[in-house]
Amino acid sequence: DYLFYVNNLSAVLLRAGRAQEALQVMRNASQEMKDTKNFHNKIGFVAFYVKCLIANQLYKNAENYCTTFLKAYEKEVMHYRWHTFFSAYLESLLVQKKFAAMLEVMRKHKLADREAEYRRRADYLPTISWYDAVARYQEGQLPKSDLRTLLQTDLERLRQDDNRRAQLDDLLRTLKPVVPEVVNYLPVWKT
Repeated sequence: DYLFYVNNLSAVLLRAGRAQEALQVMRNASQEMKDTKNFHNKIGFVAFYVKCLIANQLYKNAENYCTTFLKAYEKEVMHYRWHTFFSAYLESLLVQKKFAAMLEVMRKHKLADREAEYRRRADYLPTISWYDAVARYQEGQLPKSDLRTLLQTDLERLRQDDNRRAQLDDLLRTLKPVVPEVVNYLPVWKT
């Protein structure tokens, strides 16, 4: 349970704009993460740790951490919390504008197929599908109009849920620096 509470505390600190403090909380708990046999908590911890690194602009560190962890625990990641892990991993690449690398990760781990099935979950957020679409757009594989339509359709479908509205807003804030020409013109969301 300790890692669960650490993750929640770091999430609260991040939302409060206290990124350095959130990162320190995570670093202080890193030994506990290494010692736990509970991969659900371990992978959740890694994802939040990566988010803390990103919030502190330690983008390359975040990417390297994901790469190393995935090499060591790919089977466990794919079994327990692939969506949580890859959402953080792809974000670490997105903020560095490594779009080709994002597409390679998507292809290698067959994330589009997994995402299509995951979409049926009640708590689904389109994080990975949006990251994929942005990467394809940036690599010239998806027209801007198609990207805008995808985002708008998902927003209209999901924004009715108050619990997901804040998460969608966070996701759009992450995308805005990368594709402002799309995010700024979404009718249901204004910064």
